[in-house]
Amino acid sequence: MENLNNNYILKKTIFFLVLLHLTLINSSAFAFQDNLVLVVHSHDEEYGRTHNVYEAIGKTLADLRTEVRVVTEFIDSSRINIDFYYFDTIRRSFFVKYSDDVPDVIVTIENDALNFVYSLRDSLFNDIPIVFVNMLNFKDKIVLDNLTTGIYEKYDYDGLVKEIIKLQPNIKKIVFIGDSYFEMFHGFLEAEISEFIKNNNFKNVDIELLDGVSLNELVERFKGKSDVAAIVMSASKNNSEIRFVKGINKFLFNKARIPLYTFYSESLETGSVIGGKVLSCSKKGEIVGDYVLKLLEGKDIKELPLVSSDELGRWVFDFNLLKNFNIDIKKLPNDSFILNAPDDQIHLNKKFVYTFIFILIISASGFLIYSYFQKRHKQVLMLYKMVLEYTYDIIFITNFGGDVIEVYGNVENTFGFKEDEIREMNLNELYYSKVEKDKFLANFKESGKLTNYITFFKNKSGDKLIFESSAISFRMDNEDRIFIILRDITDKLEREEELKFFGYLIEQSPVLISVMDVDGRIIYANKHFLLYNGHEVGKQCIFFNKHSDEIRQQLDENGFWSGEIENVKTDGSRYTESSIISKTNFKGKDVYVKFGIDITEYKKIKDKMIAQQKFETLGQLAGGIAHDFNNILTVISSYLQVYQMKVDREYDKKIFNKMMEAVDKASSLISQLLAFSRQDSHQPVVINVSKYLVDSIDMYRRLIREDIELILDRKTKEVILKVDPVHLDQMFLNMINNSVYALEHVKRDHKYIKITIDKKNFHDERSYGFFTINKGKYAEIIIEDNGTGIDESIVDKIFEPFFTTKPRGKGTGLGLASIYGFIKRNNGYIIVDTKKGEYTKFIIYLPLFEMNMENKQELMNTNEKINLLRDKHVVVIDDNKDLAHSVGAMLSRFCKKVEVFDNPLKAKDYILANKNDIDLVISDITMPEMSGVELVNNLKKEGVQFPIVLMTGYGVEEFRSGTISVPVISKPFSLDNLLKHLL
Repeated sequence: MENLNNNYILKKTIFFLVLLHLTLINSSAFAFQDNLVLVVHSHDEEYGRTHNVYEAIGKTLADLRTEVRVVTEFIDSSRINIDFYYFDTIRRSFFVKYSDDVPDVIVTIENDALNFVYSLRDSLFNDIPIVFVNMLNFKDKIVLDNLTTGIYEKYDYDGLVKEIIKLQPNIKKIVFIGDSYFEMFHGFLEAEISEFIKNNNFKNVDIELLDGVSLNELVERFKGKSDVAAIVMSASKNNSEIRFVKGINKFLFNKARIPLYTFYSESLETGSVIGGKVLSCSKKGEIVGDYVLKLLEGKDIKELPLVSSDELGRWVFDFNLLKNFNIDIKKLPNDSFILNAPDDQIHLNKKFVYTFIFILIISASGFLIYSYFQKRHKQVLMLYKMVLEYTYDIIFITNFGGDVIEVYGNVENTFGFKEDEIREMNLNELYYSKVEKDKFLANFKESGKLTNYITFFKNKSGDKLIFESSAISFRMDNEDRIFIILRDITDKLEREEELKFFGYLIEQSPVLISVMDVDGRIIYANKHFLLYNGHEVGKQCIFFNKHSDEIRQQLDENGFWSGEIENVKTDGSRYTESSIISKTNFKGKDVYVKFGIDITEYKKIKDKMIAQQKFETLGQLAGGIAHDFNNILTVISSYLQVYQMKVDREYDKKIFNKMMEAVDKASSLISQLLAFSRQDSHQPVVINVSKYLVDSIDMYRRLIREDIELILDRKTKEVILKVDPVHLDQMFLNMINNSVYALEHVKRDHKYIKITIDKKNFHDERSYGFFTINKGKYAEIIIEDNGTGIDESIVDKIFEPFFTTKPRGKGTGLGLASIYGFIKRNNGYIIVDTKKGEYTKFIIYLPLFEMNMENKQELMNTNEKINLLRDKHVVVIDDNKDLAHSVGAMLSRFCKKVEVFDNPLKAKDYILANKNDIDLVISDITMPEMSGVELVNNLKKEGVQFPIVLMTGYGVEEFRSGTISVPVISKPFSLDNLLKHLL
């Protein structure tokens, strides 16, 4: 009977506590509140680092029962610092909320919150006192006014390092482990720790800051080293996984097995850290709350001093880790707190004022509800029984040792134990780990109660369960009890974590993702879409108006559409988008989901690559045509030179001169083709281009009209290149002719062509369009005019052979193509800058040539004449019979004997039979029976010593490798050009 009465009394007490709790909540909701305190968080609601600070502030205000209304704002600094639209939205929200309902005091948690409130100082929060907490970079980043005070972060680096040296004399190296992932925290650590290391010299101990080093690299570097200790300061990235301070401690301790120290109380929960001078977040919260109350009471903020968090720290060490590393506990500071000591028992931080207030509330409220309870106790007890037995929550009543006194609710389905089994257990047996138990009790002891606290238990099978728990202490039968309510949120949290993760992937995706209704109005869009396009949720996509009919038809038929669309940003700029759109249903309405990628640059590069391939193909074609045409021109040129020597009449000489001029023009045209294909004759010499332009500028002026000014701007007097002077001259002439043509079609008072020569040094690679300029020293040649400019649609085509905008007969379309070939062959670059109707500017970069004494002599003797050799026995070989005889006829006037062969095998036999009498052999390179190179090699093996010259209709560059030891000349050639190679 006595047990029955006790059980009845216990149930009445529990019901009374629950009812009292609900009564207090309802009554406080309607209390008249005079004062408004605005708390501004730098992060979102789920950011755990400042949780204890925030709770302690609220508890301090609640304990004094003042009529204070506390409003909390979470500004989420991860978005407010990078998303202008979000920042602007938050600002406008503050104006709407607090223009009329002005706070009496503002509390800011961490830097971004204070900076944000300061941004509203003049416009919204003028003359309102501000109390801050968790402030980093206090000295460098924050300039306080006369209405701001609070608590700033400061770490006792010197004290902790000295304590490590005292506790572990064998330590030779102490490493501060930081990270560059969090920009603000990184800057704070780098400045503070670097200054500390610079200003302190500890005998026989090396102090180092390791910033941004991966966890695996730290383990590899320090594993097994007994003379190294680490102080973990921040988060670290490892294989794209962000491990926060607690995770780092466990990882390093398990893998590297080196002693770890800390400034954070959270780290001590892992069982991996020896200890350190830790900061008390709750103490900081209490001080801030006390400051707020004093300000509300009318105290001047100037009387509330700034507080350093270092003043709030205390020495805390883990007994197990001290023992593990053989550290003498007697060496610890006098006021140290030791966790997990053998005689350490569970104590609650009970305060008399809490018990007294609780008793007053029970007494006052009990008197008011006593009569009602007496009349309705049967109905209430029945309702109470139904609530306890059928609730999906779980209710525990335990003593402070963890023994279960009573348990109610959905116990068996949740834990797998029956209620009778649970009553025989200790609650500590159900915690998922000792760390979780210690964490729960530490937080409970700190505040005397818990609300919506997340903790981890395990079921009968050992599976982890996640609970949202609330707890409060009370006294019954002269013993302290703990009343705990657990709500199983395992599935909910797992689903939320999955949704958050997938939501994060969508928000951070570089793909343009949007959801639209059937009218093209945006329902949702990820961050990349909104920032890239400038669109806003609720607005209509611009592209939808243009493509909606085609897209909607395919979506209605297939539910799916993919392709390329021309999209438009809100600023009017256009881009090409590769998109996939599907049709689905959301909240009972049809919607379109679009995934897109900007392929504008890809298409440009693709088009340029196709153009480049076309250049190469056309270059091969041009080379082949030029080879055959050069053979024909060589025949014509040679016979013309033969007969030109025989005529005496002036009239006949003029005719032959005209014919030779025509041959020269045809040869020049072929040279341009070969320049484009990079197969032309290339005879580079050392040239001072700056002086070359001075010498040539008068000649260039005679080529242009009088109403056009030709300007030469020499930035430096010596710009040395090693290039073919003929091709260099062709480049300037083609550029000037193009500029003259462009200026003929504009009406301006002042027309000009300007050539600028300078040096340019690129210290690193520089990207232009789809090509990259390598670092190095270059000659910069700029040729510009203020003519018609070039239409943007054809800029990519101007270097193509035979492409021209000039009328028929005015241009061949080979000028810029040959310039392009010349520049590329000399490892240079050309950039086009133009605007239709205004100007055109070609910027050319050619590598500078490094001068030495031999090069300087070459520069002085470039135009030195060569003496000719006469009266030689010459053999001419070419499989083109006409060409061979034409060359032979040209040489026969000067040589005592010329033998012509169209078969290289017969020519070889003749040469070997007469090698003591032959002075010179001229042979084509490309022949069917035996190539010119093979002929040279065979003759050399037979001991031939006289000169051999090879000729080709292709460019000579490809034959100037180390495998050919004889001169190579290009067809058609003059007698002088041939004889120059015989010296």
